[in-house]
Formats: sequence, C-alpha cells, structure tokens
Amino acid sequence: MNRGAAAARGRTLQRHGLGHALPLLALGLGSALVAVFFGRTGLQANVLASFDESIYQTSAVHYSEGLPGTLIDDPTARGTARLYSLVVTPLFMAFEGDTAMRLSRALNAVFWAATALPLYVLARTVVTSRWAAVAAAVLSVAVPWGVISTILFSEALSYLLFACTLLAAVRALEAPSVGREVAVLALMLALIVTRVQFVVLPLAWLAVVLWVELRREQRGLRAAWRRWPVLLTGAAVAAVAVLALLVAGATGQEIDRFAGPYGELRRRQAYPGDVGLATLWQATMLAVGVGIVPAVLAAWWFAAALGTRASTAHARFALLATTLLGVLFATTMFAQGGWIDVEQEERYYVYAVPLIWIGAAGALELRPLPARRLAAGGIVVASVLFVLPITVQVNAESALLGPVSFVSAHGPPKLSGDLAEAAGKERVVTPRDVLGYGALLVTLLGVLGWRRLRWLALVPAVAVQLLVGVYAHAGVRGDLEGIGGTIGTDRFADLAWVDRALPSGDRAAVLDNQPLRDAAFRGLAFWNNDLGEVVKLRGVDLGLVPFPVDAIGVATLEPRDDLSLPGLRARYAVTAVASPFFSVAGRRVATSRDGALGLAALAEPVGLTFLSDGVEPDAHIVRPVRLRALGGHRVTFVAEPPQPGAASFRVELGGRPRVVELNGAPGRVTFDLCDRRGVVDGAIDPLRQVDIDPTRRSAGVLRAVDVRLC
Repeated sequence: MNRGAAAARGRTLQRHGLGHALPLLALGLGSALVAVFFGRTGLQANVLASFDESIYQTSAVHYSEGLPGTLIDDPTARGTARLYSLVVTPLFMAFEGDTAMRLSRALNAVFWAATALPLYVLARTVVTSRWAAVAAAVLSVAVPWGVISTILFSEALSYLLFACTLLAAVRALEAPSVGREVAVLALMLALIVTRVQFVVLPLAWLAVVLWVELRREQRGLRAAWRRWPVLLTGAAVAAVAVLALLVAGATGQEIDRFAGPYGELRRRQAYPGDVGLATLWQATMLAVGVGIVPAVLAAWWFAAALGTRASTAHARFALLATTLLGVLFATTMFAQGGWIDVEQEERYYVYAVPLIWIGAAGALELRPLPARRLAAGGIVVASVLFVLPITVQVNAESALLGPVSFVSAHGPPKLSGDLAEAAGKERVVTPRDVLGYGALLVTLLGVLGWRRLRWLALVPAVAVQLLVGVYAHAGVRGDLEGIGGTIGTDRFADLAWVDRALPSGDRAAVLDNQPLRDAAFRGLAFWNNDLGEVVKLRGVDLGLVPFPVDAIGVATLEPRDDLSLPGLRARYAVTAVASPFFSVAGRRVATSRDGALGLAALAEPVGLTFLSDGVEPDAHIVRPVRLRALGGHRVTFVAEPPQPGAASFRVELGGRPRVVELNGAPGRVTFDLCDRRGVVDGAIDPLRQVDIDPTRRSAGVLRAVDVRLC
C-alpha cells in the first residue's frame, strides 16, 4: 500500500470514528444539561410539594430501621410499589433529613435524564441516522413532564425502567433467548414494584409474543415453547395459581395488598361516562407538550410501520409499543376513573412521549410523506383544542403532575385577558381559541418547513415543547404570580432542626400534644429522619395521628397519678412548647423556627409537668376540665374567645380560683406554684358559653399552657 492510500484510509477511519463519537458526545451533553436543569430545582426545593412525597419519604425512613423485615412490613406502601423508596433509603441512612431529601430529589433528575441513554439505543433499532436518534432521545427527556423529577416521586425511576424494558423487549423479539426473556421479565417486575400501574404489562407482553408466534412460518406450541420457555411456563404457572386462589376463595383484601389502588380494577364493571372526554384531553395534552408536529408524524409512522409493507424491525417495534401502551393506558384510565375532575395527572401517560419522538424521527426517513397529511393531523388536534373545556385546577401541584394541562389552564386565560385589555374590549379570543389558533400556527410552520427540508418541520415543535416546559418549570418554582411553587423562604437547617440537634445515633419520640396538628406533624416527619415513634397519652383524645406519620409507630401510655410516664424509653422527645393538653419534664435543647415545637432531653424518671383532661381536640372548653401540675413551676393559661361572642370560665389550681373573661380579646392568668411540692390538683369550669356549632357550646379556646421552672 503506498503512502497516499494509507493516509486516505487513515482519514476515512478518523471520519468514521468521529461520526460515531460526536452523536454520543451530544447525547451525553444533552442528558447532562437536562439533569442539571431539573436537579438544581430539586436541590433548592424546600417545600413539601405533594402528599405522595411524604409517603415515599416515610417508607424510605422505615426501611432504614431493619431490612429486610421493614420492607415486608410497610404500612405506608401502596401495594407492591416499594422499589423507589428502597433505592433512596441509603441516603436517609447516611444523611440528616434535609440533606437526604435534597439528594433524593436531585437523584430523580439523574434518573430522568439517564433515560435518554436506553432511548437512544431503542431509537437506533428503527432509525438509521444517529443524529436523529440522539435528537429523539434528548427531546424525550427535555419535556415539560420532566418537572416531576424535581420532587420525590417514583415516575423518574419508572420512566427509566420503562425505556429499558422496551429496549429489552425489542431485543428479545429480534432473537429470543432465555437470557433476554429473563431480562424483560425482571425489568417488568422492577416496574411493577416501582409503580403498580404496570401490573398489567406482563399480560400485554404475553399477547405480543403470542401474536408474533402466530405469524411465524414455524408455528406450534412446541416451537413457541422452545423460543419462549420462561415466559410461557411462567404464564401457565400464573394461570394455575390464579385459578387455585379463586377456588380457594381469595379475598379482595389480598388482591388489594398486591395491586394497591389498582385493585379497583376488580370492582369496576364499566368505564366512566366521561372516559371519551378524558382520553381526548390526555391525548391532546401529550400532543401539545411535544409541539403537535411530532405527534402527527409519529401517528403516520406507526400506521405505516404496522402496515403490510413495513419492514420486520419496524413492524415488531410498532406492535410492541402500541400494544404495551394501549393496555397500560386503558387499564390506567379504567382504574383512575377517566376524567379526574379538575386534577389532570398526565404523569400516568407520560410513557408515550419517547415513542412519539422516536416515531417522529422515523417519519423523517419514510418515503416522501405528503405535507397535506401533516396539515390534516394538525387541523384535527387544533379542532379538538377549540372545543375541549379547560377545567383544570391551577396550583403548584398541578404544575408537577399535569404540566401541560397547567400551562393550558394558566397561560391562555392570561393571554386572552391581556389581549382584551389591550384592545379595550371585553373579549377578543377565548382561552380555547388561543390553544386552537396556536396549534394551527405551529402546524402551518411545520408544513412550510417540511416542504423545504424535512427536519425544519420539527423546529417550531421543539420551540413549543421547550416553551411549555420552561413555563411549567416556572410554576413549579413559584415564579408565576399566584402559584406557590416548591421553593419557599425556610432554611434547610430550620426544617431538619430535630436531626441537627440530636446527638448522633439518638432518636426522638414525638409526644402528641398538638391541637390542629396535621401540617405540623407532616412537615416534622418529612424533614427529619430521627423520629422513633409517636406517643399518645390515654385520656388525651386528639384523634388519629395524621397519615403517613403513623407509619413510624404509635404507642399509647397511661400517665400515673404522680405524672410519671412509665414505658417511655426515649431519651429525647418532640412536643408542642405550650400545649393545652400536657407538657413534658426535661431540658429543652432545640426549638422549631416558629417556636411552636421543642426538642427536650427528658428528665429521669420521665414525667410530665402539666396534664389536662377534658379539653376538646381543637382546644375548646365545652365541659369541666381536670388539671394536674407539678409544684415548683409557674403555670400560665392563655385563652381566646370563641367566635362569635364573649365567654368566660373559672380556673382553679392549688385551691386558688381565678375567673378569665373573654370579651373580644385574649385572656391570661398565671399560677405561682413555686412553694408547692408534688402534684397540684385543679380544674377549669365553664361559666358563660356560646354556640360554636350545632352540637357544642364553648367557654373559650385554651390556646397555650406555658409551664416554667421557678
């Protein structure tokens, strides 16, 4: 070989290697940017964004106390959905509550962005161009629905697992083997124990395999079993097991324990009447979220791929994707009840988004697709948007769970109002008109771009996707007027004040002495890992401990006449500082930022300094109240008048009666028990009462009983 030929060959190899490396570099860079964009918000978020977050956090803390037993006995988990909490458990074992929470939220962004990697490989099974596959993969994670990765939700992990499952299933259909079978089933199991929503996926997978086997030249049960021994044997065993459970009289409770909220499937007999409206809304919101044009192109591509002239690889991919998503979405809509009133939770359907972008990338490589088909699809979407009612609830939680619905319900009304104000008219266009005309405009730009250079059709679509994503992200962060967001003014140290104050290795009990305590309890448990159990006192009826805080364990103790508390083993306790129900004896070592809660190093022996019996859970005085206090303290009672009207009551402690008049202003009375020893008895007797509801009359609201050592 002469020197010139060798140099030319070297240049060819260099170009070939660079052609492989550059798309992968772009894939990694795009994924990293998405992870940073969403991860930054996860690290900054200091607000409990959704009730479900507290469920995942409670399970993660619960698992850290003694695996594997705690994994099996998890009162918080919804069915089998435990993998996500288990994955983040090491963070809650290693770090204080606020740090563990921030890292867990940031890890979600990594999970979400990492989904681009299997999606790239998946796209390459049907798309020739590496750059098109990279674009489809990165745009599938740079979507509005990525905002859910900024909070403690399992969708970030299930999104990644779903992409891996699809890839494994495509590989298994290409060349069946025991190893590939096991990989698919293992990933499906991981999906089910992450989100029980996927409990129907193995059935859909079985249907795909059976359909493919029926179309093979070499048919028959024996041939199919040789190709799919694990799946078919497992299906047979599962069918026998289900039959045996039915014969044995399996209870619905056992089914619900496995399927969680999706156990509702066994009770439903028909779809709700508004399922058509719900399906249209969800489909159009998915289309709007990816810029409409990709959704139209993907629809044409999947139709072509399922046609008789489609290549084998394309047909297998399209069959797999449409069957799995069709079964998944149909059962999800069935279980969720169709139109979920004003709460549009798009998170249940986000798994279609990668397939839309892969289909759109595949459409770029089809034989010439007439622009009129693209126009027709866009007009259909716009027509639906013109007539669909916008009844979505607009708040920070809807921005997370249904970001495109949130933007559709927040942005167009604002734009419609601004246009009317600028024109000096009552109405120029309705919010639905804004959505419909916007869809037509994007479609028109897409058609013009398609006629000049195919990929130009996607430019306005990408712009719309990113614009909607940024808008939803602004709502999540609280940058939009009237939307609270997940970033508040609290310092993380103030939120995790119990974890930070406790000595290493110690845990604190929560002594339940707080009226109207739901929000306080939930925030306390959410940001602090080192809470051992909730302790209730017999005779102090504050009702149930707010779920899911009760998952850390609830103990009920009986205080003795000397105010001691036998059975309380904790060295530290969190209580309300000036509770009207009881106060614990000990040295306060930390206080919450608002001063309402305190962490006390308990005295030995453990006991109380004050105890009341007869105050209502909301602190109203509706009947005589028995009081007991420990001598050597000053006890101050603070009360407010019930609304409406004035009231009064008499307080007696240690034989010293005082009357508290509540005439539109708070009342206060202090008893000096510095010269007394032991337990001092007393009482509160209502004098003048007013109606506060049809069944109760109140003499006042006992807001605080401040007990201080003399």
